[in-house]
Amino acid sequence: VCSTCRARVVEGKVDMAVNYALEEWEVERGFVLTCQARPLTARVTIDYDES
Repeated sequence: VCSTCRARVVEGKVDMAVNYALEEWEVERGFVLTCQARPLTARVTIDYDES
């Protein structure tokens, strides 16, 4: 489990199919694993630089 693709959703919504790496507090703050995320809205903006 690497979490290299961890990013924060800035705009829009995604569904994260599987979460092997993120803590609950990270998910609550909008972080997702982009390798497991599928868009639920027409526009999705993510930030890979957010820590």
